[in-house]
Amino acid sequence: MTVFPNRVLIVALAALWAGGCSDPSAPAPAPAKAKLAPTPTPKPAPPPTPPAPVAANPPVERPAPPTPPAVVTPGSYREALAAGKKARLAGDAELARTMLEAAVKLDPTGGDAHVELARVYLTLGDRARAAKTAKRATWLRPESSVAWNTLGRAELARHAYPQAVAAFEQAVELAPANAYAWNNLGLTYLLTEKWDEAVAALENAIGQDEVTGYMWNNLGLAYEQLDRLDDARMAFEQGAALGSAAAASSRERLEGLVTIVRRGGARPTDVPAPEAPVDVPAIEAPAAPQSGADVPRDAGPVHPTI
Repeated sequence: MTVFPNRVLIVALAALWAGGCSDPSAPAPAPAKAKLAPTPTPKPAPPPTPPAPVAANPPVERPAPPTPPAVVTPGSYREALAAGKKARLAGDAELARTMLEAAVKLDPTGGDAHVELARVYLTLGDRARAAKTAKRATWLRPESSVAWNTLGRAELARHAYPQAVAAFEQAVELAPANAYAWNNLGLTYLLTEKWDEAVAALENAIGQDEVTGYMWNNLGLAYEQLDRLDDARMAFEQGAALGSAAAASSRERLEGLVTIVRRGGARPTDVPAPEAPVDVPAIEAPAAPQSGADVPRDAGPVHPTI
C-alpha cells in the first residue's frame, strides 16, 4: 500500500533544499538597477562686469566760487555818498552806482551825490543819464565849478559841443584855478578845430598848479595846427617829461619839420587826436555843508574817439 504523505514530504524537502543552496558556477542574478535622479543642467555664470571706463582727462574738481558779500544798504546820505565815492575811486563802478543812487534817494537835494553819480554814469557809458544827472547837480549847486565841469564832460561825451563849451566856461569862471576845466575847454576847441581858442584855454591850463602831461600834449597839438612848431616841440617836451607817451611820440614826429602847411595852404589831416587823461585824480568834494567853495579838482573828459 502506497503511502502518499511521505512522498509529498520528500518533494517538499527537495524544493526547500534547492531554494536554500546556490550553485557557485551559476551566474549571479543581475542586481536590480537603481533609479538615478536626472543630473541638473548647470546655470550659466553671469558675464563678468566690465571695468568702468577711465577718462583720458578726468575732470578737475574746482571749488565753488565764493559767494559775493551782500551789498549793505547805507542808512544815511553821508554813508551812501562816502561808500559811493570810495567804490568809484577803487574802480568798482557798479557798486558806486548802487551806493550813489541810494544817496540820491535818501537826499534828492544832495548836489555832491549827483556830481559823483554823473561821473559814474560817464564811466559806464550811460551818456544820457550822465548829462541829466550833471545838469541837476548844477541846479542844486550852481556855485560849484566841479558840477559845471562834470556837466561839460557829459555834454562833450554826447558831442554837444556848444553846450560843453558853455559848461566849461562857467566852470573856469567859478574857479579860475581849475586846470582840468581849462584843459577840457581847450580840448573841446581842438575837437571843433578852433585852434586859437584852444591855445588860449590850454595855456591857462598849464599855468595852474595841477598841470599834467596830457595838458601839455594838447597844447602842443594846438600850436602845431597854427604852425607854431617851435612852441609845439617845447610843449611836447614838457608833456613827455611829465609822463605823456603821446607827447613824446609827437615830439619825435616833429623832429626836423619846418612847417606843416602844404601847398595851397592845406593842413595835414593825420595829426594825432588830443589826449584825454589816463589817471583820474582823487576828488574830495565837500560832503557838507551843501553850499560853499569846491576843491577845483576834476578829470578831463573821455571822448569817444580818443
